[in-house]
Amino acid sequence: GILRLETGDDSFGTCWLDQLGNGSCHEDYRWNLKATPLPNSDPVLDLSIARDSWLCMARADGRVECRDRDHPGGRLIENINTAVDVELGASLNVGNGRFVRGGCALDAHGQLSCWNGDDGVAERQAEGHHFHQLVLGRNCNGDEWDNIGWCLLDRDGTVWALLDGQAQEQNVFPDRIQQLAGGSASRRAWVITCALSEAGAVFCLRGYGPGAGRVETIDELGAVEEITAAFNGGCAWGRDQSIYCWGANQGQRVQAGAEGLYVDRPVRVEGLPAP
Repeated sequence: GILRLETGDDSFGTCWLDQLGNGSCHEDYRWNLKATPLPNSDPVLDLSIARDSWLCMARADGRVECRDRDHPGGRLIENINTAVDVELGASLNVGNGRFVRGGCALDAHGQLSCWNGDDGVAERQAEGHHFHQLVLGRNCNGDEWDNIGWCLLDRDGTVWALLDGQAQEQNVFPDRIQQLAGGSASRRAWVITCALSEAGAVFCLRGYGPGAGRVETIDELGAVEEITAAFNGGCAWGRDQSIYCWGANQGQRVQAGAEGLYVDRPVRVEGLPAP
C-alpha cells in the first residue's frame, strides 16, 4: 500500500512511496499515463519535489541525494548522514525576483539541518530541539502568517516555527497535531500549510482566497490517514484508500477539466492508479 504522498506543482505532479521504499511519480497530474519510477534503485525513506524538476530523496543509507537540471545524475548533500525527513524550498518566489533554492532535513534523532541549493552543504539549525516532521509552507508563526516559512512538529504534537535559525513554539492550530503538510508553489500567494490533528481533524492556513489569514477546518473528509498540500489547497488519503482534494490544485483541474478551479468542499479524485 501507499506509505506517503508528496504533491509538487506544475513541473512535478504527485509522487508516492510504498512500504518497501519504492517510489513512483505522475508528472503534471496525468493520471491516465503510467507512473515513472524514481531515478534511484535504492529504497527511499522520504522524498520532496519542487519546481524546475528538482527532486531530493532521503535514502535508506541516511544520505540526502538531490537531482535537478544542474545535477541530472544526482549529488549528495554534505554533513547529513542519517536523514529520515527531507523538504525542499526550490524556486519559491519570495518577492523582488528572488527565489529560494535549498532545503532542510531531519536526522534520525530529530535534529534539523538546512542547506543552500548552490553549495549543497548543510548546517545545523534550532540546536537542542528534536523534531518529528518539517514542512515549508504558510508561516506557522501566527503573527506572520502572510510570510513563507519552515514549520516543525515535535513528538508531543506541538508546532514550532523556524525563525532566524531558532525554533519558536506556536499555537496557530487549535489541537495537538500528528502531521503537517506544506505546499510551496510558483505563486507565493498559493503557499499553504495544513495540519492533521490527533483527533483526526484537518486544518489549513493559507494566504489567498476565502479564509486567508485564519485557520480553517476542512470538513467532509471521513477518517484520514495522511494529508498533502499544494496550490493553496490539499489532498487527504483516507483509511478506505480514497483520495479527496480541495482548493486550487491540479488534481481538481484534471477532475473538472477546467483551469483555475477553486473548490472549498473536498471532492474525490477519480482515476488514480492502483497503489
